[in-house]
Amino acid sequence: MINAELIEKVKENDFKAFHLLVQQYERLVFSIILKIVKKEEDAEDLAQEVFLQVFKKIKTYRAESSLSTWIGRIAYNHALNHIKKHNKIYVNNAEAEIEKHNTESSPEDEIIKEVKVVIFNNRLSHYLKSIELF
Repeated sequence: MINAELIEKVKENDFKAFHLLVQQYERLVFSIILKIVKKEEDAEDLAQEVFLQVFKKIKTYRAESSLSTWIGRIAYNHALNHIKKHNKIYVNNAEAEIEKHNTESSPEDEIIKEVKVVIFNNRLSHYLKSIELF
């Protein structure tokens, strides 16, 4: 089945066609996500979420790019959002831990906290730039 037919059938909620679409693009989606999140278990979960998004958004696909590019972009964005969300949680937890241990802090302690945050943000920024695939 060629992509145009496959897309039309998926748009009509044909689950067999959607299954074929998943089979055709699952390696692409998984490899993109794995390069970003680095953990197979997370990549598998995120890949499932990506295909749910593809199914929900397929009616918005306008063939301005290839289907593989469109699906790949959804996978890429979903993985990046996952990384950003989890790093934000880490930063918030780290800040809460620092606050818990430093209820009365000196000016030196405040400077150390600020430096730690700057270092972490620089590392996060560098990491996000290093995983840019497109």
